[in-house]
Amino acid sequence: MNNHGKMITARSVLALSLGILALALLAPVAANAQVTVRHVVVTVGPVSGPGVTALYCDTGTTCPGGVQVWNLGAGITLTGTQTLVLTQTGTVPVIIDGGAPGGNFDTSDRVRANQPTAVCSSTSPCAVTIQLDTGSGLTTVYSNSGPNPINGGNADTGALNHHEEAAYQQVFAAANYTLSIGYADNEHGCPPPIGAPNCFPNPFNGTLGTTPATVFIGAGLGASGFCPTTTPPNCFDAGVLLITGINVVRSLPGRMTGGGSVFTTAGVRVTHGFELHCDRADLPNNLEINWDGGNNFHLTTLTSVTCIDNPAIAPQPPNAGFDTYIATGLGTCNGLPAAISFVLTDAGEPGTKDTAQFNITGGCTLTVSGKLDKGNQQAHND
Repeated sequence: MNNHGKMITARSVLALSLGILALALLAPVAANAQVTVRHVVVTVGPVSGPGVTALYCDTGTTCPGGVQVWNLGAGITLTGTQTLVLTQTGTVPVIIDGGAPGGNFDTSDRVRANQPTAVCSSTSPCAVTIQLDTGSGLTTVYSNSGPNPINGGNADTGALNHHEEAAYQQVFAAANYTLSIGYADNEHGCPPPIGAPNCFPNPFNGTLGTTPATVFIGAGLGASGFCPTTTPPNCFDAGVLLITGINVVRSLPGRMTGGGSVFTTAGVRVTHGFELHCDRADLPNNLEINWDGGNNFHLTTLTSVTCIDNPAIAPQPPNAGFDTYIATGLGTCNGLPAAISFVLTDAGEPGTKDTAQFNITGGCTLTVSGKLDKGNQQAHND
């Protein structure tokens, strides 16, 4: 109960009941939101030109030339705060070390069955694309050609003691879940002692100081490299996906206006301008996004909207009651049909802490997120 509620005195049963009812109606209510992860595809390939491309999929997805890694059954359902971790689940034979098996999600080596490895390095950098199906078919939620945990920071030297462990980095947010990526590595010798907790991102499988994920789909291998024999086997050299459910609160009223620029990992400036309502039936709802090469996205229809007050964001007055706008929509990109998911925040004036995240698929593709450069986003009361 808030401070106002604590000041209400029980002068009568009726007055107390009415007060409690009023407070309940005013408080944001968590919806019975959940996300079901049905299919996953991870692609690790050359940034440009020909080269080795590795494909990793769930067992229910056709994966030509790739490796089927995760058995998701009919889908893994997460409610708010529950976690799903996806990492290596077994071995595949590879043409190194006389055909010795390697982990089936060794993304920094682009491991493929019965194929030579091709490390992601400064001279042969890898681009990473992640697609998720949470009910609307496979959709690209992350695409990055720069250093990131899945490609080992594009810094693999091939040395037996080259460390690749990496903590989680959040790379995508929807209304009901977030996606983070990391890397688990105790095969190459973690900082002493061998097998220290930071070999694995957290949460993981509950070993070496990690918190067990709600659902962990992975399996350690036997002794390998600098990783000692353990029971059960617990050696990892693998990328890691972390999907976390979000408690979605009832959407708050209001609208958001503004715009600015954010930059892709390749340094491309992406500019946007908008006027958007928290009730998608309220008009107008306009969003324009432009970036290098004459690319343009034009929003035609909002398909979902959630406006929330994120307690981690505290903009200076005037306070509109919400600070985060989460939405999906349809439109055109370069004149062709396209879909978009996006998140906009108002973190106060002068706008340098405001953030924008856009993911466009269809007529063109764009994945970008970051703090605004030369812009401002303002939440308003209706």
